[in-house]
Amino acid sequence: LAQKFLETELKTEDCPAEGTVLEVKEEKGIGTVIDTIVYKGTLNVGDQILVSSTKGDPIQTKVRALLRPRPLDEIRDPTQRFDTVKTVSAAAGIRLVGQDLENAMAGGILRVANEDVDTIREEVRKESELKVELADEGIVVRGDAIGSLEALVFEAKSAELPIRKIGIGKVTRKDVMEASNFENPLHRVIFSFNAGANPDVEAELASTGVTMFSNQVIYRLLDEYKAWCEVKKREVEAEKRLETVFPGKVKILRDHVFRVSKPAIVGVRVLAGRVRPGQMLMRLDGHQVGRIKSIRSGENTQTEAIAGSEVAIAIDDATVGRQIDVEDILLVDIPESHARDLSNYKLTIDEREVLEQVAEIKRKEKPFWGR
Repeated sequence: LAQKFLETELKTEDCPAEGTVLEVKEEKGIGTVIDTIVYKGTLNVGDQILVSSTKGDPIQTKVRALLRPRPLDEIRDPTQRFDTVKTVSAAAGIRLVGQDLENAMAGGILRVANEDVDTIREEVRKESELKVELADEGIVVRGDAIGSLEALVFEAKSAELPIRKIGIGKVTRKDVMEASNFENPLHRVIFSFNAGANPDVEAELASTGVTMFSNQVIYRLLDEYKAWCEVKKREVEAEKRLETVFPGKVKILRDHVFRVSKPAIVGVRVLAGRVRPGQMLMRLDGHQVGRIKSIRSGENTQTEAIAGSEVAIAIDDATVGRQIDVEDILLVDIPESHARDLSNYKLTIDEREVLEQVAEIKRKEKPFWGR
């Protein structure tokens, strides 16, 4: 319609060309080329151009060749899809050949810069920046083009998923190292949206525990991450439970003193809760008696003993007949910070009673202990 009714009104603006990079690709026998839409001015072979770069500073190079796509009805040989031209004017799609275009940014800007190079370079650099609000901590995102990254950022924001770093191009070892330092394990993640990764990334992922999600569909990328989060949350919860000191109560059994000291080894029955190696034990008067060195059942070493079990425990810094004796009741000495954390867990009735018993003992000296 524009050609039919506005032919006399349509004019090519006589100025240096401006365009948008659609795609960056390797062409056999030529090297790296960029498919570009020239939407303003005129582009000539030999022009000096500035192109948005995935590395930050714009690429400065010269146009070596311009290849214009042939109309479909003129293509007889699939290898002859382009005509070589010396000049092209807006608006036109063109394949541009030049040096140092390996890091050209898909979705970026192309500007002719035969004059005033520094000013145009700064304009290209600013226009090529991704305008994204970054969080103090979040995931790392890599994409193949500005448009795809903007779409991913929009969906991530809708899902309330914070982003700490964003960039165009392949995932790098530096990305992995940065993600590995995030405090929240759910943020030690990299999204590679149709971007790929450098060869050294896989080894770095394995050594740091960072997880990378790769997909060409945004929704699948987000769905995979959500499913992974559910599993990861359960794993983190399980790890946290192992680190948290839970209430525990044991009774030293008569005729089950296997060693008096260094360390004292005694048979106990777990009356409530659980006990683990490394935990400090105390008497009912609040005095600490020693730390559990190990737990054994028969010939097997255990990482935990739960209510109802009878096991042998080795206690460092305790001597039978001094700090401890047969039929003594011992409690796990719960750190105050752990006591506060226990409010987030679903404790059994017995565990709750032992926690209250420990709190009662501690509050004789510190009235607000654990509150």
